[in-house]
Amino acid sequence: LVSFTWSGTPKSNNYIYRLYLDSTSATTEIYSGTATNYSVQEPLAEGTYYWKVSITEEGYTITSPIFTFTISTSGARALNLLVPANGSILESKNVKFEWTGRELEGLRFELFVGDKINSMRSSWSGTSRSVTLTLELKENVTYYWCVKGKNSDGNYIISSDIYTFEYKVSFAPVATLCAPLSGSIVSVSNVELIYDATDPDTPKDEINFKVYLDETNATTQIYEGKDRKQVVNLENGKKYYWRVEASDGKKRYLTEIWNFTADANMQPKVLPKITLTKPMESETINTNNVTFSWTASNVSTISNISNIPSANEDGNKDSKNLKYKLFLDSTDGNTLYKETNETNIQVSLSYGIYFWKVEVHNGIVGRISEIRHFFVTAYNESTPPTIPIILEPSEGDVFSSNEVNFVVRSQDPNGKEISYAFQFATSPNFSNARTETSKSGDLSISFDPGTYYWHVKASNGVRESSWSRTQTFTIDTHLAGLGVVLISPENGSKVKTLTTRLIWSINTRANALYKVYLSEDQSAVLNCHETACIRENTYQLNISSGFLKNGKRYYWTVVPIANRAWGVCRSGVFYFDTEIPSSQFSVKSSVKSASVGDKVTIKVDIENDLLPEGNVEYYFDFGDGTNSGWVSNNSVTHKFGTSGKYNVKVKARSNTGGVWTESSEYKTEISVSGGFCGMIIWYGAVFIITLFLCTVSSRHARNTQKEQKRIKKFFLNSRGAKGAKNTKKLKKICRR
Repeated sequence: LVSFTWSGTPKSNNYIYRLYLDSTSATTEIYSGTATNYSVQEPLAEGTYYWKVSITEEGYTITSPIFTFTISTSGARALNLLVPANGSILESKNVKFEWTGRELEGLRFELFVGDKINSMRSSWSGTSRSVTLTLELKENVTYYWCVKGKNSDGNYIISSDIYTFEYKVSFAPVATLCAPLSGSIVSVSNVELIYDATDPDTPKDEINFKVYLDETNATTQIYEGKDRKQVVNLENGKKYYWRVEASDGKKRYLTEIWNFTADANMQPKVLPKITLTKPMESETINTNNVTFSWTASNVSTISNISNIPSANEDGNKDSKNLKYKLFLDSTDGNTLYKETNETNIQVSLSYGIYFWKVEVHNGIVGRISEIRHFFVTAYNESTPPTIPIILEPSEGDVFSSNEVNFVVRSQDPNGKEISYAFQFATSPNFSNARTETSKSGDLSISFDPGTYYWHVKASNGVRESSWSRTQTFTIDTHLAGLGVVLISPENGSKVKTLTTRLIWSINTRANALYKVYLSEDQSAVLNCHETACIRENTYQLNISSGFLKNGKRYYWTVVPIANRAWGVCRSGVFYFDTEIPSSQFSVKSSVKSASVGDKVTIKVDIENDLLPEGNVEYYFDFGDGTNSGWVSNNSVTHKFGTSGKYNVKVKARSNTGGVWTESSEYKTEISVSGGFCGMIIWYGAVFIITLFLCTVSSRHARNTQKEQKRIKKFFLNSRGAKGAKNTKKLKKICRR
């Protein structure tokens, strides 16, 4: 007999739970009521079952995810491996192993790990069903693991399958801003934002960028893609801030923030050109003496730029007066190594990976080159270990628990054993720093709430590396205990309208406030950035018309706040796609009747909720054999040549990302009468004149102007006794 329990947070006394259970898709209702538990009345047969619970309250129904369980009465034991999953790629030498099964009570487990399937060795023994071990793992080596269970006599009576995993250090990309340099003054039009990135384990052309630009703190995203240059138009007299985020799909790098000022009086300047020559991107160098070289030219097409060295006849400036800065280090290429007038420098480097770039300046404008990385494989006995690479945590991470895991890696060219020294402090100058050591590069320690600065260096017992770059993290224990679960729209779902409702539940009846984050920018939602916050202090949320756009992916999450303590969204970040079928694009027209010869205006309206993003065009078929073609205006004028009933057909289409989405066709009938009555007031007397449509052929065209003058004369003489006679003549002229 199986018992089911669940919890909910109804807001009123008018609610009902429904429990669904079956062996296929959890669609068979077996209970309804207000209780939060239920036991089946008859034993369930062996097999796998699916179940879910829904709550209906005040006309709204919320349904839980589907859960599954298996009934087995055979008594056969089973031992199933969970973590690490089969075929996993691990980046840490601290490996958590976890397994489960049935009929395992009273057993003692033994964990076997090895790099050969036939020579796995016992690495741990105990009664728990999970353990975390620090292992000596090598990169790009396949490791095998399994678990066996012993009875009280010490005999193996059950064994799991054998799973595999690999250990591989994954580098984060390193990015740089190139131009305009921070503090520059630029023209307001066609400003080029130039940037670059490199990654030791990802091709350059696969690195993705996000560009942020605004007037305050560089948090407004203006571009996402693989381009390394963006052209923007700016407002005069304003100061702008910008930065770039580079991502290889696994890890990201956020540059520092640069600023520049837009000046309408500033003539556009062509930046100096610089090309790096040595070392090449990803080059391996088997010597400690490394040569850095580049070429540069001071190019300008603006004739009235002053204070620039004299030009050659072709407009190119020579490179004699250019100044250079070489940036070089083993972390991100932001350390200034040397200022020089030369384009060739030799540097003695030890074993390791290095990043480099060059800044060129002509006294007026400057730029930074692309960024490159290379490897030095030569070493000697006095060579220290490489500066540690930080793998975890990422810069600026926030933790809801006191314990933080650190993962760093270094290499010793002589193969000596390495140890690591970590420093932690509450100030960037590391006063009163706390020091911890680790032999593996993996460290797990606890901190009080607050923001911390940290760095790490490596030692081989003889020589020490330099300190790594300084990073920060924050401990906020208020995040623990208070959590929400996202319910609707479900993660990965498709929303068929441009209005939707966000629904979630909370694990307590506390009077909590909520911050709701929704954006196309996954990073902004993931980091709960204020630019993605769309609502506070709400239970459920309707997204208003015009906010969502068709064909877009939106990310959303909810953070609870109670008693000034922040909670956490236990569902993480959900996403949904808006996908409006083209048949839902409806159009409207209120025109019902007109007269022959009238200029009839036909206007089209698309319902606001269904207005697509992108360029919208309209197509009018007037029903008389003519049409407007695709036009951008939502209204057109048309003259009908003869009387009758016309079926006017109208449709719309939108262009988003180069793809046209066409609406369904809307039809309306317009009745066109044979003439219209016009009222002419002349000295208080009112005359009713009926005008008939004249079709003027080519042979009568030359008489048109003459006929118009005669009509005007009849209008002026349409008083008194001549009125009736002239009206008859006017009709005759029109018929001709």
